[in-house]
Amino acid sequence: RYVPGAGVDAGGRASGIVAKLDRAIVVGPIARLELVPVEGGQRVIEAQIAAQQFREQGLKEGETLLVTPRRARVFVEPGAGI
Repeated sequence: RYVPGAGVDAGGRASGIVAKLDRAIVVGPIARLELVPVEGGQRVIEAQIAAQQFREQGLKEGETLLVTPRRARVFVEPGAGI
């Protein structure tokens, strides 16, 4: 969970991506999370964690989280200019 002022680097920036948990879908052993970054410019971030971890942490839709990706994959829309 994100706590303003906690988890910041020497420059005062969050040490991850601050995002709101928009939707959580638990199917079998996997929880699929859709996160919306608080600061604009990025689209939805999709993440997966173990369903057990999701339940243990008691995450709820609408909460603000600090996300630190471990294995990131970026998908660019055709014609995005990248």
